[in-house]
Amino acid sequence: MAIPGAIVEEDVPVYLLNRKIKQAEPAQSQACSPGPDGAIGRTVEEVPYGIKMVQAVDPAMIQVSKSFKSKVLFCVIDTGLDNTNFEFSENTFGCMPKSLRADGTITSCKFPWSKDWSSHGTHTSGSIAALRNNRGIVGVSAEGSQLFHYNAFGPMGTFSMSDVIVAVTEEAVKTLAQERFNDMLLIAAAGNGAQEGAVYSYPAAWPEVVSVAAVDWSGKRAAFSQVNDRNDWAAPGVQTLSTVPVASAASSSYNAMPSVGLVNGPSSLDDSLLKTPAPRLLGQSKTARITGQLMDADWARQHAKICLMQRGDNTFCSKVVNCVNGGGIAAIIYGRDDMDDCETFDGSMQGGCTKPSAGWPVGITVTKAQGQALKEKISQAPSMSISIDARKSSSPLPLDFMSGTSMATPTAAGVAGLVWSAHTECSGPELRAAMSWTATDLGTPGYDNEFGHGLVQAAAAHKYLQANPCTGTRSPAEPSKDPARQPPAAPVRTMQLLSNVTNRVHVGSVVRFTAKVTSLDTARAEVKDLSVRLRPKPTYSMACGTTNVVKTDAAGQAVVHCTIVSPGTLALEGRIGRGQGMVKADSTVVAYGRARSPPSPSA
Repeated sequence: MAIPGAIVEEDVPVYLLNRKIKQAEPAQSQACSPGPDGAIGRTVEEVPYGIKMVQAVDPAMIQVSKSFKSKVLFCVIDTGLDNTNFEFSENTFGCMPKSLRADGTITSCKFPWSKDWSSHGTHTSGSIAALRNNRGIVGVSAEGSQLFHYNAFGPMGTFSMSDVIVAVTEEAVKTLAQERFNDMLLIAAAGNGAQEGAVYSYPAAWPEVVSVAAVDWSGKRAAFSQVNDRNDWAAPGVQTLSTVPVASAASSSYNAMPSVGLVNGPSSLDDSLLKTPAPRLLGQSKTARITGQLMDADWARQHAKICLMQRGDNTFCSKVVNCVNGGGIAAIIYGRDDMDDCETFDGSMQGGCTKPSAGWPVGITVTKAQGQALKEKISQAPSMSISIDARKSSSPLPLDFMSGTSMATPTAAGVAGLVWSAHTECSGPELRAAMSWTATDLGTPGYDNEFGHGLVQAAAAHKYLQANPCTGTRSPAEPSKDPARQPPAAPVRTMQLLSNVTNRVHVGSVVRFTAKVTSLDTARAEVKDLSVRLRPKPTYSMACGTTNVVKTDAAGQAVVHCTIVSPGTLALEGRIGRGQGMVKADSTVVAYGRARSPPSPSA
């Protein structure tokens, strides 16, 4: 795929939410500090800073999650999910290879959804829907949201955009979309290449897709978050704490949390430097404890040595194979020169070369600062030795941090799905517009290329849609990318509830009530959401032919027929809309006796 002046991220995980939302971004990056969530999620359940920032713990939004969790489906196209993880509900399912669809055809997926060779899919899914269950952390929609998973990566950790197209068109997803939901919203990560000069990443830069930038806990743009005029929203994406690792499963690389320690070496090398931030295990790494002399990359002298190599020039696979072919027993890869000093990164040994005949060795990644410190000390003490402990642990494991626009995007997608679940009358474009209108402005006043319209806000978007009910239009008023943006004023609506009688009527009479709505916003004049009910007083006794609209005409009028069943003062109340946008009107009718004519004045 060639797009002039742009980059196309070919190996990006993609997530799809039905009622419906999609997001994407490549490998995550991290900063030094663990941020405000450095100590949470071990012994008691807590709320990550990002979930708080987007108003997902507002009491109204918690109630929305409880009440409407069946109204939205999050389809996650990523590395799979560790289905032994206790943070996901029984409503989590996905695509299995060679399974039969209802029509007898075979599913399109190559890998089982329930096997996560990496931690990425489990981490992002936790940001969306980690359960409120008194353990670990909670996600945006924490009351049992529905998740559909499509594992596009498999053990290699790579995929192409064609895999995404196949995943999105998978019949299981299409069937769910057609049978249970009525629209789709596409969301993608803006990209992590800002420090390398990248501007546009696709699919985020396509106009049909919502592009999400990343911010930290103070609302500042993440250094890696790409800046361009296609960004729509911002969400927390720096040191994001989620559901990895919290379960032990044979398919999960995150069972081993590697550590590096000095065995002997210069006293001037601070051992704590090697522990913060913690090293990361390369995909396909052996899980073992290895001790050996550390050697700067010199392929002729690696026998029984631990190889120290800098990221760049060729693949992780090639670097590790060169180390092994030279007799190396383990590999440490540290950050490139253009990376932040304390930025951590993940990778896989597979892809682009042949696996060594003896199998993959222990392999870890460390930050640029850690790698440079080790390299400097090798020159001072060539015989220095270190140990790498990458064994599996049976004890409770700490939760993991990840950073990237791919961490911001599931949070934004979770907010969009949570809000949409309470406003299913909204079209995708209407939801997108409401989220944009109500985002908290960051940076330059109004729209800007760093943050788009701003930080997504669940409660604010929910209240906005209560006051401005959707009509299902595909072309709603959207905030412009003009800095002087203002949300549209709530439509001015009035309502009359009129009966076809002007005096008292008899029991048995049929009364026609007409609800008439006038509006300065002609697009909202139609009476789509009218409800008519008896006012709640025990003396009222009127039976209506229906409590819903019988007929709506072009003038914005709805007709309801009611049959009087007993004498008394009877009253109906008509309502349109919900919350702050509700419009009400009353109509009262007096009924008496079963006589067909009113009594004479002298009676």
